Amino acid sequence: MFDKQAKWKTSDGRSKTLDRMITEMIATDNQPFSFVENNGFQRLMATAEPRYTLKSEKFYRTEVFPSIHNSIVEKVKALLKPDKAGYNLAFTTDCWSGTTESLMSLTCHFIDDQWIRRQVILNTKAMTGSHTGQYISEMFLGMLEEWEFDKDRVVLVLRDSGANVVKGMRIAELPDMSCSAHILQLVVNDGLNSQRAVQNILSVLRSCATHFNHSLLAKQRLAVIQQDLGLPTHSIIQAVPTRWNSTLHMLVRMLEQKRALNVYASEHGGFTSLSAEQWNIVSDIIDTLSPVEEVTLEMSHYESSASCIIPSVKVLKMLLRSQGPSSHGIKTMRQEMLESLTRRFAKVKLRGLALKESFSSTFWNQ
Repeated sequence: MFDKQAKWKTSDGRSKTLDRMITEMIATDNQPFSFVENNGFQRLMATAEPRYTLKSEKFYRTEVFPSIHNSIVEKVKALLKPDKAGYNLAFTTDCWSGTTESLMSLTCHFIDDQWIRRQVILNTKAMTGSHTGQYISEMFLGMLEEWEFDKDRVVLVLRDSGANVVKGMRIAELPDMSCSAHILQLVVNDGLNSQRAVQNILSVLRSCATHFNHSLLAKQRLAVIQQDLGLPTHSIIQAVPTRWNSTLHMLVRMLEQKRALNVYASEHGGFTSLSAEQWNIVSDIIDTLSPVEEVTLEMSHYESSASCIIPSVKVLKMLLRSQGPSSHGIKTMRQEMLESLTRRFAKVKLRGLALKESFSSTFWNQ
């Protein structure tokens, strides 16, 4: 009875096991280390195992976590050795800014010795100073060196089309290619910005979305109108500049709520409603952009590969060349998208052929 109540010593193997499991839980679930000081968690542990003594968040962060991290690093390094992962490795990288700092990521893609496709996130590093091409090159090469990769193992680096990132890969002298999903975003933006009528419609609808997303009273009034008209009580979607498909989702939702928005504008004001002709153009824009979103999602899927790029682009070109009902009123936009698609993906096709020749030469020489 006394043994069941006595607290374990810190050196006890059972206590160390729980120390590790708690730390692994924090890392796996992306929880803050202060989680161990929450009352609910402390009550749970006191009930589940009263003999275990919970430590401070500093203990799990500084005493346990580094050893777990180091052991995982060694396992990943072993997994990425040529006898396990093959000699040729592909990488993806991205740079972005958060609320407090800028970050750069590194992910490795390979086929293991069992012919299973794998990907491992290796780094997410804080960036300081000016993000010049030289700095990005040094950051990327530093991460490769940290994981003990030779440059000649890098068969491809997939990146966005930012000028500084492109320059960084050129300085690092690494084979690289633009992210196809990011290129499609640029293609769509080129199209949306090419026609004044489309810009005017988007400006009106963005103002409408802002009106409802900044006023609780407006949302409540709209909900009443939706119920009266028998429409779904969906919220109005706000477009995000960095994700073009959010503009498509905004247009789809606006068209769904067309009658409710027209009634609201006439009764309460706050934004200008579209004309019947403009609503028709909205429908045509949706028909034009929907296939682009399907291709974007296909290219962004975990199991997607470079082999899907050229066929997908070919299909989009055929759709943009076709002159049907969906092209009414937005011919300039569709033509600009077609030209942008052809221009931007011409470089990707040439780059892909060069990489194919390089990879074949490396493969047969091994």
